[in-house]
Amino acid sequence: MNGGEGKLLAFGDFLKNLMDIKEVGVNELANLSGVSAAHISRIINGKRPAPGPKTIKKFASALNTDYNELMRIAGHFSDSLPEPKKPKDLLKILEQEDYTLNGQIATQADKERLKKLVEVMYWDAKAQNKRK
Repeated sequence: MNGGEGKLLAFGDFLKNLMDIKEVGVNELANLSGVSAAHISRIINGKRPAPGPKTIKKFASALNTDYNELMRIAGHFSDSLPEPKKPKDLLKILEQEDYTLNGQIATQADKERLKKLVEVMYWDAKAQNKRK
């Protein structure tokens, strides 16, 4: 068995166990979720890949269970969710990082001018958007 098959069976087994715990059969899950009984059977038997987010959302709702847990079991994301990236402050990047402009390394004076130019353009755009 390759790694992909293991994942298929893992989700199918998990879904089947969850259905047993909730005392929901294939036909009832089909009625509750809007996913065909045949498709559910193929998932449970490992003959279909783990479903996508839309189908998992239907299962989570129908089985009153955690969507994120089903997504994790299906292999859509790892056990630990990555921290959302914090936006970087452009002015700090312009001020602190080394970079080139047209192939020339930006001097400290270039960095200051570019920083001021970006600030002016930003506030000008904000003012124009307020007028609209």
